[in-house]
Amino acid sequence: MKLSKSRLFLPISIILLILLTVISFFLFHEKNISDFNAFGTVSKIENKTITINNATGSDKSKNSTFNINTDNASRIETKSYKPILLTDINIGDRIAVKGEKKGDTIYANRIISFSYISQASTTKDIPKK
Repeated sequence: MKLSKSRLFLPISIILLILLTVISFFLFHEKNISDFNAFGTVSKIENKTITINNATGSDKSKNSTFNINTDNASRIETKSYKPILLTDINIGDRIAVKGEKKGDTIYANRIISFSYISQASTTKDIPKK
């Protein structure tokens, strides 16, 4: 029994379509990373979103830019674990962020500022020689 070319066309087309769909999913699908860390310099603060540049991520990305959604940030602190407010973070500060990464946005649950200087510090706190 001979199969005609037209009878082979439909099954082969369906197989190719499925194969292309699977390949494109793995090549172009942006994966969410639930336990993502990044370290970078604050370049923009707008509402509750912080943008960091020259950032390094736990996915081995370097010189990257990430937008940080701070809505669910339950811990914002200094490098010595002292709690601070989101408003204490300024442009130019170096920060570390932990959260879930979706695309180029990190949904932060923890932010650590490595640049925060307490407002209570004064020159009288500096030891004299």
